[in-house]
Amino acid sequence: MRRWTIRARFLILLVVLLLAIFAAITLIIVRQNTHTLKNNLIDQSKSFAALATQPIGDAYILYKDSGTIHIQQQVQHFTDLDPNINQVEIIDASGSQVFDNDTNQSIKVTGDQAASIGASYLYDSQHNLVGIVQPYVEGFGIHRYNVVYGISYQSVNKSIQSIVDFILGVSAIILLISLVVWYILINRLFLRPVAQLSRQALVISQGDLNRQIRLARHDEIGDLSQAVDTMASSLKADITKLKEVDKLKNEFMMITSHNLRTPLTIINSYLEEISTMNPPKEFKALLEPIGANAMRLGGFAEDVLTISTIETGQNILHKQPTKFEPILQAVAKEFETLAHQKQIHFLADINTAAMVDLSPSHFRSALWNLLDNAYKFTADGGQVKLSAHDNGGQVEISVQDSGIGISQAELPQLFTKFHRGTDTMQYDYEGTGIGLYISKLIIEQHGGHISVDSHEGQGSTFRITLPAMPSQLPSDSGKQPDPAKRQSEQDHLDMQGHHDETKRHQGIQAAVDAKDVSGTGMGSGDAIGHDLLDKDGHQGDQQSSGHQLEQ
Repeated sequence: MRRWTIRARFLILLVVLLLAIFAAITLIIVRQNTHTLKNNLIDQSKSFAALATQPIGDAYILYKDSGTIHIQQQVQHFTDLDPNINQVEIIDASGSQVFDNDTNQSIKVTGDQAASIGASYLYDSQHNLVGIVQPYVEGFGIHRYNVVYGISYQSVNKSIQSIVDFILGVSAIILLISLVVWYILINRLFLRPVAQLSRQALVISQGDLNRQIRLARHDEIGDLSQAVDTMASSLKADITKLKEVDKLKNEFMMITSHNLRTPLTIINSYLEEISTMNPPKEFKALLEPIGANAMRLGGFAEDVLTISTIETGQNILHKQPTKFEPILQAVAKEFETLAHQKQIHFLADINTAAMVDLSPSHFRSALWNLLDNAYKFTADGGQVKLSAHDNGGQVEISVQDSGIGISQAELPQLFTKFHRGTDTMQYDYEGTGIGLYISKLIIEQHGGHISVDSHEGQGSTFRITLPAMPSQLPSDSGKQPDPAKRQSEQDHLDMQGHHDETKRHQGIQAAVDAKDVSGTGMGSGDAIGHDLLDKDGHQGDQQSSGHQLEQ
């Protein structure tokens, strides 16, 4: 759609207004002058007819028997004096023509008009005077002939056209001058301040709330600038308060997470110690939901701590050049075991040879969140597919499922913190609303991007794009990886993650058993917490894995 500026609208309005005024003025002037010129022409023609009839009649009487040349000359002499008379005829008292200076046309005169001893006037259909019948009276009062004058309005039309041309010329000059003056005035008085206000407001909208709009005006534009300044000040104050609240919230979450970890570690330690004592079956049934929920709570505490740490600007990742395919294969193998519990058909299409600057444990956690979502929202017998391939200088990973899908209204908020969609409420899925948010933070800290494409009832597809190390792309090396070396790397990664995988499956099984025993509603894959502290006490070795789909 074409965008019309205020300047263009003002100028168009001015042109239309001036044209309407000039048209009205032209119409009034033309009408008045036409009426005046016609009246003057009629009066002049009547006077001419009254004065010229006698000498023209005398010439006709004198030369009618000797030819029409002298009569023509006499008539021409008089018509030259009045250009409005374009034809002269002489008729007898019966209306028959006896002389005509223009043989191409004749003026129709009735018998009564020809017999009248007074002047008669001929009019056309528009009531314009087109002819005058002036009786010629000879000596002794004899009336045998009439002189008929044809009247032309050509001079009136020329005068009217000249007036119209003059008005149009003056109007064009006035219109041009008015546009220039109006353009300057609009710019100076309205548009320039509005443009300045718009630029300053744009700067403020981009986050510079300290910018002040100072327009020394005492009109509506000045009021608007003051309103924008007031709004910016209010926003600045509100944002400052929100930042303070957010800071306090993050500090509270970090303190809470740290304080939860110690008692949960003690609980888990005692539970592990008790499990080695071969307790009775009834006693074991009571301990299993305790262990499952303790691990779930521990995972939530680790997630909250991770979010708070990233949001404070700290770098929790310990990235290193990592072969990407073994990471994906290990996660796929791990998820395949979980998928069998719901008879979900799992496909893994992993075709990448890229090296990625990666924190393996954190990326595994981010990817597991997506797979866990697919698991929970895909019905028994459904399908989940994990695929990966190289695309130029990037690696693209996708997790596709045949689950319930996500409504279009929920998609914009899907990766926000603590957002749980209406679908999760409808289907009674538990969750805290931070799983996808953590995945987004981790992927972005790797310099990547995460997105989703979904429709209700048609499943969802989550896509991750990560930058690959250019020198290690297949297109650069042109060589296939050594199968023996790849197998060695795979075995090393599997051994490194064996303990993590074992704990994950133990947590899954404990959660399932707890659901059967206590009816707590824990779904498989819910919050399997892992210690995120490395040997130096830094966060970053392992990450909480099962998160809810927060649509």
